[in-house]
Amino acid sequence: MNNAALICPDCNVEIPQETGNTCNQCNTKFRKTPFCSDCGEQLESLKACGNVSYYCNGCRMQKSRATIDWRLLTVSTH
Repeated sequence: MNNAALICPDCNVEIPQETGNTCNQCNTKFRKTPFCSDCGEQLESLKACGNVSYYCNGCRMQKSRATIDWRLLTVSTH
């Protein structure tokens, strides 16, 4: 899900970029969250000097942005 269109996991419609991470169809708000493509655990975001990197506590190693599995997690529903 890197730079591709975000698809609502609840109703399978594309989420327009101008709405942020809120689905117009079901009005559900999502948070784009990084997961490890190897073990499936949620990645920890490490921020330093304006740069963001990702670390997997399951694999115990830093992960490249190119290998991250981005998922939408529900924040709230209306």
